[in-house]
Amino acid sequence: MKLRRIQVKKRGQIQTLESVAVLFVFFILLALSMIFYLSYAKSQESGRMAEINREQAMMVAQQIINLPELKSSRRAVRGVNTIDIVKLEALKNVLDTNFDLRRGIYQERFGSSIIDVYEIYPGQNEWALYSNPDLDAKFRNEFYVPISLYNSLDIPGGNYSAGLLHILYYGG
Repeated sequence: MKLRRIQVKKRGQIQTLESVAVLFVFFILLALSMIFYLSYAKSQESGRMAEINREQAMMVAQQIINLPELKSSRRAVRGVNTIDIVKLEALKNVLDTNFDLRRGIYQERFGSSIIDVYEIYPGQNEWALYSNPDLDAKFRNEFYVPISLYNSLDIPGGNYSAGLLHILYYGG
């Protein structure tokens, strides 16, 4: 009878150890699957954030091109992606001298970004229009938009040149 009780105890202990081992393996698998899921969700979230920042950078580019302060109009006819050089230089001077204006209205519109305009043909001019970089930003989008630059002071009727609008947008 004693032998039988010992055998039953050993069988009970073995079954208990088996149950504990199964639970241990189950919880390890559960922890590994949670780690995998969280890393997958984090990568998906960072992809969505990058897409949102790209869209915001494009919105900044559209705002710059459509600014009435820069828009070129010749006899009330507006060109597509055309910036008036005289207005560009005037806005640059105003933003350089008026800190409150630059940090107020234009920071609201452009956020953390650097905006430059380059004349690439026939001249080689450059205008640093706006600069408010956020060096701690997680995302950085840089792109160029081809534009036409109109100089109303050249030649009777004005002169056009090819240029690039450079936008470096910081987000995140």
